[in-house]
Formats: sequence, C-alpha cells, structure tokens
Amino acid sequence: TSNVEVIGCTPTPPPTMVPTVRPTLPPLTVETIFDSNNGFAGNSFDVDNFSDQPITITGWEFNVESLNGLDTVTGRLFWREEDTANGAEQDPDGWTQLGNDVTVVSAGRDNPTAFNFGEDITIPPNGGSRGFFWILTSGRARYTNGADVFVSDDGNVAIFTYRGIGDCEQPG
Repeated sequence: TSNVEVIGCTPTPPPTMVPTVRPTLPPLTVETIFDSNNGFAGNSFDVDNFSDQPITITGWEFNVESLNGLDTVTGRLFWREEDTANGAEQDPDGWTQLGNDVTVVSAGRDNPTAFNFGEDITIPPNGGSRGFFWILTSGRARYTNGADVFVSDDGNVAIFTYRGIGDCEQPG
C-alpha cells in the first residue's frame, strides 16, 4: 500500500459565458496510512474521480525517509492519461513527468512529507482516472505491503495503491 496523500483536491468549475458567483468548495484531502513496514525507491497508484465535476490536485504528501545522514530527499512524479499505473510500471510508453524533480526536507519515517512538483493535474469527472508512478532519486519511499483502496469522506475520490518500485529513474 502506498503511503500517499492527495491534498488540495478541489472540483474544477466548468467554464461559463455568463458571469456567476460559484460557491467555493473547501479543499478535499484523501489520505492513506502513514504506518510503514517496507521501503523502496517509490510506489505506483491511481487516483479516480467519481464526482460529476473535474478535480484538480494541487499538492502531494508521501511517506519518505532520508538516508546516509542527509535530511533531504529528492522525488519525481509521473502520470498516465486514461490508463492505470497497475502493471504499467515497466512500460516506458504513456508516462509524462509532472512538473520538476523536487528536493525537500523529510518529515521522517511514517510522517507525511509535502512535495510540490510545480504543476497541478486535473482528473476528469464521472470515473476519470490517472495512474501515477513516483520515484525518489535520493532517500527511501516508505509504504505498507499490499494493495488497498482509500476513499474520500464524500465518496467522490479514491486512491488505489499498488506496489513498491525498485531503483529506477523513470517508468520502464
């Protein structure tokens, strides 16, 4: 099970030609567990949107630990459009890096560490899905063994976790 939190996940209002005042929805957080029993270079997971509006993910938190006496870790995130990450980790086709590599100070094992890759990602409504593959190029990703599903309180967003990823720089 990946230890990942999708933060700042808010519905994206549809464009309109007539100026209107839309209610602002509070940010939605979908969190997995941050209690780990294993570690590797990264994880694969999907984020699915079951609402009737697009959602935009504006932030991420992962369970990471620094190594070799360093306080920092460096990570990168890849995504797939209209396809699952499950089983596609070894396929180099169809993946796009989200934003840039990011170096952050680790919050320590079993604690959420925020990553801002410099780019938001939108997931379409009504069952839209994106597969994700995130890698640490320094440090170690922490996770709990086994696949699982984590659903937002309102039932509109789900994270499907898959597997730990070995030492690599990108999918494939």
